[in-house]
Amino acid sequence: MAPTPRPTAIAAAVATAAALGATVLALPALAADGPPTKPMKIVGGSLDWGVKEGYRNYVKGMANGTITVADGAKSNADGTFNFGSATGEYDPVKHTVKAAFGGSVTFTSPPLPQGHGFEVKLSDLRFDTGAERLTADVTRDGGAVQEDVPLAEAKVAGPSMEKLATTLTKEAAAALGGPYEGKAGDPLTVKLEFEKPTTPPTGKPSEKPTAKPTTKPTTQPSEKPTAKPTAKPGSKPTSKPSGEPVAADSKIVDGNLDWGLYKRFVSYITGPIAHGKIELGGGAVKQGAGWRFPKGTGSFDGEKKTLDATFNGSIRFLGHKTAGKWALDTKFTNFRVQANGTKGKIVVDGVSNDRETQRPVTFKNRPLADLKLTAGSLKAKDGVVSLSGVPATLTAEGAKIFGAPYAAGDQLDKVAVAVSVTAGAGLPDGGADGGTGAGTGTTGGTSTTGGTVGGTGTTGTTTAGTVGGNLAATGSEVPADALLAASGTVVAAGAAVVFAARNRRTHA
Repeated sequence: MAPTPRPTAIAAAVATAAALGATVLALPALAADGPPTKPMKIVGGSLDWGVKEGYRNYVKGMANGTITVADGAKSNADGTFNFGSATGEYDPVKHTVKAAFGGSVTFTSPPLPQGHGFEVKLSDLRFDTGAERLTADVTRDGGAVQEDVPLAEAKVAGPSMEKLATTLTKEAAAALGGPYEGKAGDPLTVKLEFEKPTTPPTGKPSEKPTAKPTTKPTTQPSEKPTAKPTAKPGSKPTSKPSGEPVAADSKIVDGNLDWGLYKRFVSYITGPIAHGKIELGGGAVKQGAGWRFPKGTGSFDGEKKTLDATFNGSIRFLGHKTAGKWALDTKFTNFRVQANGTKGKIVVDGVSNDRETQRPVTFKNRPLADLKLTAGSLKAKDGVVSLSGVPATLTAEGAKIFGAPYAAGDQLDKVAVAVSVTAGAGLPDGGADGGTGAGTGTTGGTSTTGGTVGGTGTTGTTTAGTVGGNLAATGSEVPADALLAASGTVVAAGAAVVFAARNRRTHA
């Protein structure tokens, strides 16, 4: 059966729900006796949406703010919001629904230095399935109301309107004060009730099919293959494989890891909020759009398609300098690439200031990134295993190190790895594959050592929860309110004081 087109599916669902007096768009596209001929009024329903979890975390975390629902809106257990008292209508000609919802939600942050000084109120939310758009009235900082601001795009692919994917608009980015344009918003769920038709359907469905199905296939399948398979290969290989075969469990002679890590976080560190810097040590150097971690060691198994390589070098992120000390101080070292077939990961050791105690806490063998390799890429050619442009995503463990709004699954900079498994094999000169990865503001040198990070204090391996939130709970998604607040010298110092003095852990 061919899939039901979206407008037809909505029409069928609306007609069925109206006939039953039920909630629509959480139902399957059931067959109905016939669609209504006039617009049908919406007599009840609700909309559930949380805008964006990362933004909510920012408001209640770094911005030290509050979120308040009013005018009939409610807070859901998962932190999202419920807007009820639905009104509107269904257009049976265009097969579209236009619905408006009551209630409001206000995001507030106190003035500097306690917070970032903003107030954003969203009210009169409206959803149009034809335009595939969610709008709201927006009021910022007590100013004039901006009506029907398009906040998110949401496509309806069938009769269900449960957990629809949303994409935030440039208007949403302006309203919230951050670079959210094109970013995924929270899922959207809409449930609506329609008035019952005042007259019964005009016709009955046909009782019999218009034609009988054919009883036999038009042709019989061929009983024999059209040709015999070739008994022997047509020809011998034209050439020998390039390079000698690599023995199982070969020892790595040398290698480089080129990586820009996480552009969003790097931009935050070197930007106008953290006013920080990046230091390299242990032989790590600036390379292309990122950094090179050299002198790889470990093993490669050409038969099992596995790689386990550890690289020299360290990278240290410093930010929010207060009273001569860096409140944000995190160092990664001993980068290790582990791969098996098409899956891999980057594991690191490191040390980071705890935001509550400001003492350094060490962590070992922490998976920072998941890698997705191309099938067949784990092979040696001319004595070198070379991986380029490998997609990387942030792990759950890595997200706890970086803190909100960073989340598991975030796209990191692409990874390049090259290791030699035979003596004398030359390594490629290519740089980091991040492209738009680590950017400006990087300071180098070999000044950073393990003993200089965070002063003295307790060391030892920690649990993920202990490390979580050590870094600033922000990044390139920090709203412009914070960026603008930090642009002046005095206010920038105030933002740093807030970060250091509040000492509160951001909720994931």
